[in-house]
Amino acid sequence: MTLKSRFYDLVASKFYDKHLNSDAMNEVRMRAVNALGLWPGAQVLEVGCGTGLNQPFLAEAVGEEGTIIAVDASKEMLRRAEERAREGEYSERIAFIEGDVREIEWLTANARDDEGVDAVLFSLILTVVPEWESVFEKAFSLLAPGGSCVIMDTYWPNPNLFQRAMCLAYAADPTRPTFEPMQSFGAEFQIEFYPPDEKTFFLASARAPANMMEAELTQIASNQNQEPDGEEELADQAIGGT
Repeated sequence: MTLKSRFYDLVASKFYDKHLNSDAMNEVRMRAVNALGLWPGAQVLEVGCGTGLNQPFLAEAVGEEGTIIAVDASKEMLRRAEERAREGEYSERIAFIEGDVREIEWLTANARDDEGVDAVLFSLILTVVPEWESVFEKAFSLLAPGGSCVIMDTYWPNPNLFQRAMCLAYAADPTRPTFEPMQSFGAEFQIEFYPPDEKTFFLASARAPANMMEAELTQIASNQNQEPDGEEELADQAIGGT
């Protein structure tokens, strides 16, 4: 058990659903799941599943033959996710795993397909966990060739007072540019902000390269995007520039 998981057990779990289970948030969640491009029978890994607010959308997307591997370090958050799954009658499609996502590879070893998972979803987790870049890289490496990955999170380089209060409530660090590793490792990287005028959340998506050639081309494109002008343009988008 980590210190943050204990915090979520005792504190954040008490108000998590009240703050993050709104119509507006559910629209963002649905957009994130749609961006994964799932199909009936697909297997998806949800890193940091929380109370399972994404899972009704994931369960519908993968259908009765699909599977969801849901990992979280908080026992209380997982308990609530399991309860939600039972009430929604899709619990048989989900493998709930309690553990530190920094150990995502061995935590999920017995649950995922040998050839890799079809999709990975990070939802409001990379701004919370320690060693977040390593967590992303390990989970991304579990994708099957051509598999999809989506990050739904916040990026506030200069948070205002309200945003700082939200950070404290969820023990999060929204100044982390959590989309950057995806830009380096993933093919067909895309990012959008929602709502467009407020840019409260971002959705970043990419695919695991389908083969070695695509991996090399992805790395070349990533190096080009890391030129100074490219970095400044993406930073401007994130903080609301044009």
